[in-house]
Amino acid sequence: MALHMLYQSERLEQLAGVVAETDAVLLVDRALASCLSPEIGSAPRLPCPVYVLATDFDSKDCIPEHPGITGITFDDWVNLTCQHSQFVEWK
Repeated sequence: MALHMLYQSERLEQLAGVVAETDAVLLVDRALASCLSPEIGSAPRLPCPVYVLATDFDSKDCIPEHPGITGITFDDWVNLTCQHSQFVEWK
């Protein structure tokens, strides 16, 4: 079980090749902007849960509706790091 932090959408294909159902992915930085852009129109299709931090959006913590992506708080992020034995950054 690993928690993957995806920083660049260019690494998504590589990530998809190794991620397992028991893993989790957190979209951050450029990956977040790319994966949620209207031009792309859909979340990454991965076999595991995909998350974004609610604080990465406006002051109301309003997360755009995207199937397959769940908004989480910092507390949720801490819980994910406790639940997953490995931490992998995709920069």
